[in-house]
Amino acid sequence: MNLAHSEKQGDYFIMKYEALIPIVDNGYKLIHQYDKRTKKTYSYYKFQTKTSNFFTKWREIVYENNKKVITKKIANMLNEEGIAIKFFDDGYREKHCEAVDISMDNYDLQSTVNLKERIEELFQVKATVTTQMGIRIPSKYGRKFKDSIIKYASPSVLYKLI
Repeated sequence: MNLAHSEKQGDYFIMKYEALIPIVDNGYKLIHQYDKRTKKTYSYYKFQTKTSNFFTKWREIVYENNKKVITKKIANMLNEEGIAIKFFDDGYREKHCEAVDISMDNYDLQSTVNLKERIEELFQVKATVTTQMGIRIPSKYGRKFKDSIIKYASPSVLYKLI
């Protein structure tokens, strides 16, 4: 398993890393990588675990036919913090309203529906699956959702809520 975030989201990366310390036996690194195309250096934090049976078993649960899935069982295991992390990783707020979206590009329709239903259940909001295979929480419920997850935000991801 590996995890990486830009240097700008270093505090968010470290928050996630520290939560995983019980199963991660390697440290993390700050990597500076020069891109010849853009002629810029990009910096990011990264850790990678060693191979273990634990991760092999988890991979068997969260992948079907080499594609990530969120089954009903997996969705029901997610608590508020787990969904907040999914939002901070793949979500964004609409600029001119209270609506929020979560990108589900790498998931199939059933996985998207399963996560949408779990969000509705946990946060007592309504959500829809978008034509771009994402989850949208409309303005009517967006503020309630954001107020519920702000306690899990590090400073570098607050812009997704405010």
